[in-house]
Amino acid sequence: MNVCVAAALRRGVVDAAQAEQEQLSAANLHPAFTLAGLGELAQAALTCDRVVQF
Repeated sequence: MNVCVAAALRRGVVDAAQAEQEQLSAANLHPAFTLAGLGELAQAALTCDRVVQF
């Protein structure tokens, strides 16, 4: 499942790559989720018949 990268960072949620980039000691995003930007959302909207947003 994709998570908005901007919303996640505002709330202090980071994956391993983001934690390394921000020089944080650990990541706290569950492995089942991935950080995604507007590009991924636009691509998903073009290739899918449904987009669930909450």
